[in-house]
Amino acid sequence: MRLFLAFAVLFGLLPAAAQARCRPAGSETVTGSDQVRVYVRGASVVACHYATGRRVRLGMEGRAAFEREGYYGVDIVRAAGRYVAVMLRKPVLSPGLVSVDRLRLIDVKRAQAIDPGPVGCRVPDLGEHSIVVRGVVVTAAGTLAWGCYGGSGGVGVIEIHKFDRAGAATLDAQEPRYSEPDPLDFESVAISDARVYWRTRQGAHSAAVDAGEPPTVPAVMKPSRCRPRDATVVAGSGAVLVYVRRGSVVACHVRTGRHTRLGWWLDRDEGYAVRAVKVAGRHVAYVEHDPADSSQGPFVPDRLKLLDARRGLPVDIGRVGCDVPPDPSALATGLVVGSFDLIAGGRLAWGCYGGSGGNGLIEVHAFAHGTSTLLDASRTSDRTPISYDSVAVSPLRRVYWQHGSSARTAELR
Repeated sequence: MRLFLAFAVLFGLLPAAAQARCRPAGSETVTGSDQVRVYVRGASVVACHYATGRRVRLGMEGRAAFEREGYYGVDIVRAAGRYVAVMLRKPVLSPGLVSVDRLRLIDVKRAQAIDPGPVGCRVPDLGEHSIVVRGVVVTAAGTLAWGCYGGSGGVGVIEIHKFDRAGAATLDAQEPRYSEPDPLDFESVAISDARVYWRTRQGAHSAAVDAGEPPTVPAVMKPSRCRPRDATVVAGSGAVLVYVRRGSVVACHVRTGRHTRLGWWLDRDEGYAVRAVKVAGRHVAYVEHDPADSSQGPFVPDRLKLLDARRGLPVDIGRVGCDVPPDPSALATGLVVGSFDLIAGGRLAWGCYGGSGGNGLIEVHAFAHGTSTLLDASRTSDRTPISYDSVAVSPLRRVYWQHGSSARTAELR
């Protein structure tokens, strides 16, 4: 029993009463979500659940592991909701040794490890060989996707995998050929609520995921500077938390304590209200929606906005797109922002629809470094129009979307 308690305390399996456990002195944020902070302190990488104070040690910090051959170190960490995906790598400092990357999925709220199955990329006839994992992505529902390469001496395999509510599956597998470009980019994986995306030399590909409903956020978290009393956290990263309090949506930069009001929350009957929020690094992207008076309109265009929460200043992304001339014969016209995705550095991509009925325009746009770019466009009357709810961005700055039954992609510089 004593051994179990010591193990539980070491790995954060027992709940903590103090909210300060998620922000200990001397810690540095690695990444985070609305429910979890991942930080490094000393040589350890730790995930902490805000609402419970429960901590889980993910592993040794990568630089510390590099100095100690034979130890696995944390190389990639992704957080969404209460889930953390972590890739562990053992540095190889001597010729002839191999290293097989490890992939873990952690439910930090419950301090439970979820087994996603083998990472893949085993070459049966090759014997012992290295396996490299890249392109790790995770959603707030605990859906996980990744790419991998396994092989040695010019012989190997590249694969794309997913793990969702239905279990583990291999989505693509190709063999690289010596002196030719790799047939499959296993670093460019992206994920939305409904699909996994990846890229080959032939173009973009996608597959559906059985994501289920994201876990609910606790109604009230313990008070702190960026979580006032009676506030509900709705989105976040390691640097910013977005909460709702008394009907107002507020973004708070954790390090500076700067609060920036975004608007009213979505339960208003009239006027613009914040409908969806995403956070990456210090930036917050959100959609403002004004509900129509009736099914016949009038419809008010959605607004898509980007905020630098550290400075408390809006970022001008230009026009949302999907502008169509007024149609006197139409009962109503509108502008709807579909799915949008945000990654660190304020890089943003989104889909939109403008028009009425079968005479509408669907577009996909991207914004980076002060420049907005139109990536794709179609009419709703086309045989295979764009799905404006399908946009996703990979951590390595690649935008994906569905155009009919085909996936498409573009680099987000």
